[in-house]
Amino acid sequence: MLTVHPEMVIGRDRKPRAVLLPYSEWNKVLADMEELDDIRAYDRAKARGDEAIPFEQAAKQMLVTASRPRFAPLAEKHRPCETSG
Repeated sequence: MLTVHPEMVIGRDRKPRAVLLPYSEWNKVLADMEELDDIRAYDRAKARGDEAIPFEQAAKQMLVTASRPRFAPLAEKHRPCETSG
């Protein structure tokens, strides 16, 4: 279990407004939150029952997706509208 040493910031109305942590403890909290997020994502994926794919294949698919342009280029240039007149 992560041990933290929080300090409460109390407002003029005597209600808690914020919590201060030493920076090193905050980094540990962030790391634990990221790990928990990964565990939850894993649990959701397992619950869906999708077929597992090898890491190498998934990494290749991510690289291909990342290298694609965000917007498809137009097939032809825009032409100005012809006006009757």
